[in-house]
Amino acid sequence: MGDSPNDMTDEQIEGLKKILALNAEHANQRFTDLAAEWGLGGIRHQLDELLAGLRDEDRPVVATALAVALGAYLDQFGPTGVVGRADTFRDHS
Repeated sequence: MGDSPNDMTDEQIEGLKKILALNAEHANQRFTDLAAEWGLGGIRHQLDELLAGLRDEDRPVVATALAVALGAYLDQFGPTGVVGRADTFRDHS
């Protein structure tokens, strides 16, 4: 490689593309693993049940936003159906 980033060879560029693709694949798998490991499907299920039992005006805004966010996360990264149970969550700190 020369002094400029534009001095990369075609082979180096292809190698970098492969590394970036592998990194993205690994990150996506980790997001999927977190959904199962933390029981996010179970948490979402229980949250949905709690919210369904309340009138719209009684639903906490933050809980509703969390339910939407968990749903979006699981739609993208989680397997279909309920994954785990809410009591499988552990504080890992």
